[in-house]
Amino acid sequence: MGDALPPDAPANGDGRAAPLDGRGSPDVQSGRPETEVSLSRVGIRGVEKVIRVEGPGADEKPGLYFAELECAVDLHPEQAGVHMSRFEEVVNEAIDGVVLRESLRTEELAAHIAERIRERQQGRRAEVTITARYPERVSAPVSGIESQEIYRLFGTAVASERGTRTMAGVEAQGMTACPCAQEMVTESSRERLRADGFTDDEIARVFEAVPVATHNQRGIGTLHIGCPEGCTEALEAEVLLE
Repeated sequence: MGDALPPDAPANGDGRAAPLDGRGSPDVQSGRPETEVSLSRVGIRGVEKVIRVEGPGADEKPGLYFAELECAVDLHPEQAGVHMSRFEEVVNEAIDGVVLRESLRTEELAAHIAERIRERQQGRRAEVTITARYPERVSAPVSGIESQEIYRLFGTAVASERGTRTMAGVEAQGMTACPCAQEMVTESSRERLRADGFTDDEIARVFEAVPVATHNQRGIGTLHIGCPEGCTEALEAEVLLE
C-alpha cells in the first residue's frame, strides 16, 4: 500500500490525485497531464558558473574559468513536467565535487552533469552544454609581439540508456582576406590589361608577380569533434585550435 493521499491533493489529467514527494507534498510534475505530449528538450539555459577544469593544453594546470551552462532532458508524454530546481541542484553538486576533488575536461564535466540529470529527472535522454571563456597568449606572425586572445571552449554531452556521447569544441577569432573583393579586382584588372593590348600569357605573368589588392575582415571559426559512447579519446583544445 502506498502513502495515503490527502483529499484535497491536486488531480492528474486522468482524475487521480497527484503522487506525493518525499516531504508529503503533491508532486505535480510527476503526475499525468491532461494532454499527453512528448517534448524532446525541456530545461534551463544561461546558468553562469565558475568551473575548475583542465587547461586547454595537455601540459597546462587546471584553472578556474567563467562558464555558461545549458541543461535539458526529454519529457515523457505521461509526465506533467520536470523539476526545474533539480537542474540547478545537480549542476552545483557536480561543480562542487570537481572543485574539491579531481579536475576534468569540459566535455567530461558535461557528461558527469548529464548522467546525474538523467537519473534525477528520470528521463530517457539528457543533454548538457558548457561554454567557457579562457585567455591564451599568442604571438603575431610577423612582428612576434605577444598579445592576449580570448577563446571559447565547448563541452557537450548526451546521456541515454546506450551510454554517454561527448563533443569537444573551440571557437577563435582571426583575420582573413576577402576572396570576393579580390576576385572583383582581379577581373577588373584583367579587362583593363587586355584592353591595353596585353596577351593572356602576359596578363597571367602579371598576376603571378603582383599581389592583387583586397580588404581584410574579422572571422570567427568554430570546430566541434564528437566521440561516441564508450570513447576514451582525449580531445585537447590546444590541438583543435591549431
